[in-house]
Amino acid sequence: MARSRGRYWGQEVRRSQGNATKAEKPPTGRQITYDCGHTAIFKGSVAAIPSVGNDVYCRLCQKAVKVFAAQDEISIRCTECSYVRSFGQAIVTAETAAAVHGTKYNHTVAIYDGAELVRRMHEHTGQQRLL
Repeated sequence: MARSRGRYWGQEVRRSQGNATKAEKPPTGRQITYDCGHTAIFKGSVAAIPSVGNDVYCRLCQKAVKVFAAQDEISIRCTECSYVRSFGQAIVTAETAAAVHGTKYNHTVAIYDGAELVRRMHEHTGQQRLL
């Protein structure tokens, strides 16, 4: 019988307990709002994402329109496992999902607005001494 690649391959120690440096959070998408009122989420490199005032093609209107607004996407990332989710602009939904994951698995989950850290949910405070 083949061995699983689960927790018996050195994964029983939390990722946050090691002293190795953490990788930077990859850039998430940006929600682009057009003059016509439609929205789209652009993911990928920063150079491919249009900025405010640029002309882009709206697939729903089938014409060229200007970019009205560009907002970073809200995302959550667990610091101890591979759990990552994007939520567009729904900060309350992101906080709910982070709290559920943190409570269910006893993990620390970070909430990001683009590349900026908003807050950490269910953060471990460390071992307390009894006197």
